[in-house]
Amino acid sequence: MNGENNKPQFLTLILSVIAAAVLAGGVGYVAGLNSSRGPLGAGGAPGAMTPPPGGVHDIAGMVESVSGTEITMKSNQLPFAPKAPSQRTVVVDKDTVIERLTQKSADVMKKEMNEFLEKSKKGSSGATTTPIMPPIPFDKKTVELKDIKTGDLLMVSAKEDITSASKFTATRILIQIVMAPPSQSLPVMASSTLPIPPPAVKK
Repeated sequence: MNGENNKPQFLTLILSVIAAAVLAGGVGYVAGLNSSRGPLGAGGAPGAMTPPPGGVHDIAGMVESVSGTEITMKSNQLPFAPKAPSQRTVVVDKDTVIERLTQKSADVMKKEMNEFLEKSKKGSSGATTTPIMPPIPFDKKTVELKDIKTGDLLMVSAKEDITSASKFTATRILIQIVMAPPSQSLPVMASSTLPIPPPAVKK
């Protein structure tokens, strides 16, 4: 009986893992987002990292300071561009979209999960051919430049190739959710934090 009661909870956790993985594809570590692994890299080394054909248009980093319309941040190192600047100045103009990831409430997630399960039932019966995606546990909220603080983790997008740019104008800035588990001294992005399934119930 306990096993049956825990089944919906376990399914919810598994779907949250899938949802977090989908989110990580959009806001995860920028090197994985922007780089490709070719069969031969520099010097002919198998599997070496090679620059993406269209250049780098998204980069992640931690805010060091905000002054006027400029953000100074320490950016992630690009594996295919070791000489790229580690500090970047991001310019915000009137067209820059700034959003913050916010975690959905338990009630909202429960409602969306029930809707997802209902749609999944219809899909398995052949009632619909539309792809069914699990709910994402995060929302995006539009904010302003003044809401960005020192220490925030950002994912910044630009129109031009910013591989070697020390200063560029952002088209979009996404402020990450940061979680600091008790066992870790450094913060981690929510998109890389996946829930752990509950222990198996002995029958």
